[in-house]
Amino acid sequence: MVKLSEHQSKQIEVIKKIEKLFHQNKISAVQKVENYENDPRICLTSVHFPTKHLTKTILDKVINPLQKIDDKVFYYPQESLHLTIKNVRTIDNPPNFKPRDLVTARQVFEKIVPKHRKFNVYYHKLVVYLNNLSLVCLTDPELDSIFLDLDKELNKVGLPDNKIYANRKYIISNITIARFYDSPSIKFKKAVENIPKLNIFDDYLIDDITLLTANAAMKNKKIIGKWKLQ
Repeated sequence: MVKLSEHQSKQIEVIKKIEKLFHQNKISAVQKVENYENDPRICLTSVHFPTKHLTKTILDKVINPLQKIDDKVFYYPQESLHLTIKNVRTIDNPPNFKPRDLVTARQVFEKIVPKHRKFNVYYHKLVVYLNNLSLVCLTDPELDSIFLDLDKELNKVGLPDNKIYANRKYIISNITIARFYDSPSIKFKKAVENIPKLNIFDDYLIDDITLLTANAAMKNKKIIGKWKLQ
């Protein structure tokens, strides 16, 4: 991506705001646990699972180099890497949803998602938050349309998204790369600072959306439905 659109410039402002709020503990985040893979906390959310080509690129350019520097961090396995699209119920134990909510959510996504078009995401930067490392992406405006249409329909059917957002416009997407057990080392942070200088990827096309339940490590995954974008 060479030239930023007005939409993407606004997204960068949002990213700066989110980073500031995270470091001030003024925005919700998945809390640390001792065992992420067996974490009993479950969420209901929608994501896109990237191609093996993209996940392999992230593995080779980001995860493997960092793992050599600090192995006392939970790194997402290749098959668990995902781009966040839209939350429905945040992570909790017991879950914040009932079996009937899964049926309702599926009906909403089945109605809304196929009406929307494919869109691109663009690698922007790596961000070390308090509890995790994320690969943050800018997007085309279509993600805003999908997010808002799903929001309206979920509210209409009595299943509102319970996540607290810093913004509900200029929605960004991200790939969580790692989660921390403790504060990451200085070496780790310095290595992360060097990685954005690399061209991890330019743009990537999101062509489908998956609704599922899972824990924060994308384990104990149950697919509710998957839909193609136009």
